[in-house]
Amino acid sequence: MLLAGSLNQQLADNPNLDEDYVAVLQQTNSTKELDVFEIISSDPVSSPPKKNFRENGSSEEVLKRKVKWRDNLFNAVASRDENKLKDVVNKLKATGISLTDSDLRDNVGRSLIHFAAEKGATNILLYLFSICEIDQIFETFEIQVSGIRSTKGVIHILTEKGDIQTLQTLLEKVEDLEKRRNYGEEATTIQFEGIRPREMSAMHMAAALGKTEIVELLHRLGGVSVNTTNHKNDTPLLWATRFNRVETVRHLIKCGADINLSNDKGSTPLHWAIRHGYKSVIRLLLDTAEADVNKERKVGLVTCLVLASALGDEPTVRDLLKHGASVNTRIRGKETAIHYAAARGYSNVVEALLEHGADVDAVNDLGETALMVAVEANRTRTTAVLLRNKALIDIENKEGITPWHHAMKPVDDNLLKLLIHFYRDQSGKLVLRDGVKTPLHIAAMCGKIEKIKCLMENGASLHVLDENGNCLLHSAARADQAAFIQNVLEIDESLANKQNFNGETPLHVAAKLGNEESVKILMRKCKMSKKNKLGESALHVAVKSPLVSEELIDYMVAVTVKTYSSALADSQNNKGDTALHTAVREGRVEILEELNPLTPTAENADGDTPFHMAARHRRPQLLETMLAVFAESGKTLELDKQNAAGESLLHIVAKTGNLGHVALLIQAGASLTLKDKQGESVLHRLVLLEIEASVEEDETKLSNCLETFDTVIDNAVRWWSNRQSCAIPEQDTESYFAFKRQACLYLLDMDANKLGFTVIGLAASTGAKRIMERIFKIPDVFCFDDGDASLLKYDVTNLTGYTRVSRSVETMKRKTEEESKIPLLEEETSKPSSTSALNLIVKLECVSKANSLLDIQPMKQLVQNYWSEYQWLYVVLMFLHIVYMSVLSGFCFGMVQKAKLEKIAFFPYILLLIWPGLILTFLAYYLFVQMLRRCRRKRKLREPGQSFVSWCVGNIAQFSCVLFIATDCLFLFLCWGGKGETACYFLAVALVTGWLFTINFTKGFENVHAFSIMLRHIIIRDCVRFLLLYSFVLVGFSFALHALFQRGGGSGDINPAETIFNAFNMMIGMSSIFEDGDHDVYVKVVYVLYITLSTIILLNLLIAMMNDSYAAVKGKEGTTWRVGSIRMALKLEASLPCLPYIFGKLRRGKQLKFDKQVNRWLLSVPKKQLRSAESETEQNQMLIAVRRLETETATLKRFLTTIVDKIERVDEQVMKMAAAADEAKTNKQKKKYKAKSILSNLKRLPEISFLKKKSGGGTDK
Repeated sequence: MLLAGSLNQQLADNPNLDEDYVAVLQQTNSTKELDVFEIISSDPVSSPPKKNFRENGSSEEVLKRKVKWRDNLFNAVASRDENKLKDVVNKLKATGISLTDSDLRDNVGRSLIHFAAEKGATNILLYLFSICEIDQIFETFEIQVSGIRSTKGVIHILTEKGDIQTLQTLLEKVEDLEKRRNYGEEATTIQFEGIRPREMSAMHMAAALGKTEIVELLHRLGGVSVNTTNHKNDTPLLWATRFNRVETVRHLIKCGADINLSNDKGSTPLHWAIRHGYKSVIRLLLDTAEADVNKERKVGLVTCLVLASALGDEPTVRDLLKHGASVNTRIRGKETAIHYAAARGYSNVVEALLEHGADVDAVNDLGETALMVAVEANRTRTTAVLLRNKALIDIENKEGITPWHHAMKPVDDNLLKLLIHFYRDQSGKLVLRDGVKTPLHIAAMCGKIEKIKCLMENGASLHVLDENGNCLLHSAARADQAAFIQNVLEIDESLANKQNFNGETPLHVAAKLGNEESVKILMRKCKMSKKNKLGESALHVAVKSPLVSEELIDYMVAVTVKTYSSALADSQNNKGDTALHTAVREGRVEILEELNPLTPTAENADGDTPFHMAARHRRPQLLETMLAVFAESGKTLELDKQNAAGESLLHIVAKTGNLGHVALLIQAGASLTLKDKQGESVLHRLVLLEIEASVEEDETKLSNCLETFDTVIDNAVRWWSNRQSCAIPEQDTESYFAFKRQACLYLLDMDANKLGFTVIGLAASTGAKRIMERIFKIPDVFCFDDGDASLLKYDVTNLTGYTRVSRSVETMKRKTEEESKIPLLEEETSKPSSTSALNLIVKLECVSKANSLLDIQPMKQLVQNYWSEYQWLYVVLMFLHIVYMSVLSGFCFGMVQKAKLEKIAFFPYILLLIWPGLILTFLAYYLFVQMLRRCRRKRKLREPGQSFVSWCVGNIAQFSCVLFIATDCLFLFLCWGGKGETACYFLAVALVTGWLFTINFTKGFENVHAFSIMLRHIIIRDCVRFLLLYSFVLVGFSFALHALFQRGGGSGDINPAETIFNAFNMMIGMSSIFEDGDHDVYVKVVYVLYITLSTIILLNLLIAMMNDSYAAVKGKEGTTWRVGSIRMALKLEASLPCLPYIFGKLRRGKQLKFDKQVNRWLLSVPKKQLRSAESETEQNQMLIAVRRLETETATLKRFLTTIVDKIERVDEQVMKMAAAADEAKTNKQKKKYKAKSILSNLKRLPEISFLKKKSGGGTDK
């Protein structure tokens, strides 16, 4: 706060100096008293122009007479001719005109009484008092003081003139004491020279003017309190103090004036006396009245001690301390008195404060001590006093500044030598300890070599370290004191390689801050091999700092390579980063050209080269600039180099979605088939990125992924040409299309990852729909338009098992010359899996995702063709089964009747075993194949994570088939054995299971398939859960009813099982227990409870569950059918390997053909289907978008409604709070006014009583 040595700086920096104190501080230190104070004359306000006399209802003659009377009256007063005045007054009375008539005032509004008082005509004034009423005497006139309008009365004029006799006569004329006090407290505006205008009563004026007798008169006779205040809460004592009126001050104190009353700024008389240096008043206030020396003002130097110390008033400071002033009181800014005394250089005041226990090391808000401000202000004597009292020298303020800093500023060394003198040890040497910021460091920061020499002459060591282990060269380098560094190195070169606790040399520090001159000087002496704790050389630090220019980087690299070696320029830090790595990490594009001599293929601890880091950085210019800079230098770029994670540059830029970088790297020769650590190429990685973006619902990420895929495909020809080491063919030529087809087929359908998935296979196995769509739309690769207006051809090779198998056979038989040209890059490519894309799609757990893939052309057309033959197979099988069940149902009952009588013949009934035998053979073969495959793959019978119940539900068709075959065979064997009655039991089961088994064949029909699934869901899930709950209800109530039947009657002999059966019948309304009518109310209550719980609640709950199951299955009907049908077909193919070959022959026709020229399967799809599919897709997308918008709109509407409701509630609360606040404010004002009134009456009560006693009237209450 108060830091500077000059007054002007104090005034600018210190908010504690208000305007009143500024005026004092700008004075000299002399305490000259002003004996005479002049009241600046007030300007009477001219009376407003007289209204037209006709408007006043008077004649012109009357007005002229009044003007004549007024002139005669004022002339008589001016000539002090009392007789003439009396004569004029008597004549005026005869005319009926009052002496106080407004027309008889002068042009400034003064009455005759005001004029006489100002002229000092005492006798005339007394005469006028005798003939005028009291209210007429105390009338006021308007005045204007420095633009402020006010009023002035006769009591103010008499007080100003000091006419005590006339004033006494005037007051005695007023009989009412209350009126006397009111007249005495009336205020007028007064302006003393050098002071702003103030409102003052007569009491204030008398005190300020030193009119002690008038003060006594107003208090004794006028009843005016000695503690009366004006609008600024100034007391008479305050103004008597202001003008050094010692006797008046003494009299006011004697009359009971409160010495500690403060005005609106909190100033007391003691504050004003100290401010103006009135020693006599100060002693009077301290010795006689015992003023509160610790009372604080509201603004400025708030305590008396701080104020006296700032003014250098030693006697007053000692008097204040003697009377108990707190020596360490802190004002705003946490400054104490010693701060101000030290800043002004009042050494005697500082000594006085220290003698009374002042804290020599007290700090303010800025962390500054008295010693700091004294040294900063160059107060040598005060500094010596503080140092003798053991003030701390090494202490820092909040900006890290110590007294040593300030001692370095003056030209002379007086302050520095003084600090050194008190800092020396007993041997007389200057021993600077490590761990603090020493004078050496401060001198280095200031670049004061002469100060360094002074310190060295006194025994200081140049190798001392600060708290961070920095030597003086570190500090000089930080401040860029190049000349100082040069001078110090001439004294001691070893300091150049000194390292601080972070391992930094001065060169590190200078390089970090971009101090060019310091760096150039230090590089001549400092070892470039020195590294900090992070393993960084000075070059690392320089490239990391944005403060370092390209010129300085170029200089450092050139010197390092030329003086040392390029290996040192490529030195690595603890993370393995070279300076080039660091520059890329910091995104410093502008210095890459200067780092051209460095190695661009160096790897860090993560295996990243600078190119990897540039590809990953958010600034795209980095990679582009690096490729341009280092390509021109002729260095090997090694763009296919992989980091520790196996990522190449293409993997990284593909992940970031920078299309320009993808194209740029392919053009520069980056490989598209290079695998990362997980065995994924760039295109494989893009497939996985699509899935990741879809899960995260990140449209931006998904868009970047697809655009990157398109960019890779667009640049595939360039990559293929680089692989073939041949020129890139011109676009739209046959060679170009051939190259594009070869490249895309290799990348998408031949290049496999570690798991054996090609890009198409990975997209199929993960559900990457968008990339699958783009693959099949690649023109002249997977999609061909031969000019046919109605058909498009698609390459569907390897999409199904049939096309893959057929292709392998054809390839084994012959290879075309064109295909033999495609090089198999065995070192990069794994063997593709034999699983077709269709198999991978239907294996997806998410049925909707699999269905969306099957909805893509040509998959949609391929699936339709693929299933049609298997659908006919189901039709034939179902027809055969129905025929068999019809024959069995028709002949079984005749067989039973014959079997009851005798054994029946085997023929022709043995023919009934043919169909069950065929089914059993197929089932056994199917189970054998499944077990064999699972054993080969070392997999259990159940899928991982599949429960036993779900496994049983999934194989319910097989179980029903086995049950049907077993009961059917047993029925026939029993009939052949002549046991017809026993055979009936097995026949019943065989008929039920046989006819129900027919449902299994409905899977081949889309319209019926959903109902078969629905039936399974309802029976297995809903009915089982219902029966589980109902069984407990049924058993409980059945036994309850059975217990009630035991009381008597015929029902008591019924078996409990019979009761349970009857209870079940009651639930469905098939039976009743009240047919005999012999049951009481209790039984009926139990019955009602049972019916309510079972029929009304549980049965309706079952219906609701079945409705939900129906809706769920119906909603997924199309999706479930398409995927389910293909799964069934693939299972049949897996069970019977001959089926694909048989059906494949049937499929080969106009739509599906094998092109022997390119060894690929081609599928023809009508363009009409494509257009309808695209239209349907657009409609679906629009519907989805509309629904999404509707949902968001509804959500937003609810949100806005909620906000409006909350705003309305808040508004109501605010209105209530505002009303309550207004009411509280009104009540508070009423209470405050009432309290003031009571307090005023209490204050006046002792004075009134005193005056009444003096006058002999009244009693003291």
